Amino acid sequence: MKRKVFTVATVLFVFVGLFTACTKKNDDIVQADALDTQKEESTEVDLNGMYTVQDPEGVEFDERYELYKPYIQADENYAEGARYTFAVIYAKEGKGQYMYAVDIFETKEQAIAYQEENDTGTVDGKAVVAISDADFFITMEAFVPTVDDWINNLEESGMMPIGD
Repeated sequence: MKRKVFTVATVLFVFVGLFTACTKKNDDIVQADALDTQKEESTEVDLNGMYTVQDPEGVEFDERYELYKPYIQADENYAEGARYTFAVIYAKEGKGQYMYAVDIFETKEQAIAYQEENDTGTVDGKAVVAISDADFFITMEAFVPTVDDWINNLEESGMMPIGD
């Protein structure tokens, strides 16, 4: 139950920060250029060499945020095998469009146990991958209104941008 609450909280924090970061308005030409650039870039997102996600097909976005947090021995989920958590958030015009929440475990068995206990996501090797779409962001907008709020909340919980 605690993991499910942590996963939901992580998802909420990610989305709050993401919405605020994307409030800047762009004209149609700049937005079109950003989308063209996005299509030319690699559609794979490397999560520190531990897992790779693909940019979602059919989802338009002008911003992608990639964050992670290593678990330390003092963390509640560490004893159960959790080693890293990642969030990859896609936004368009300041609104969340899609998100991957990826938890990496020490063993595949620990990932399976986590998924079964929390009934969230799918297991892929040592990773548990949960996906949220634009409907989730719309539902959460009253609580976490902007992408910046999501990102700020995630960073306050200890998550850091990948590559920083």
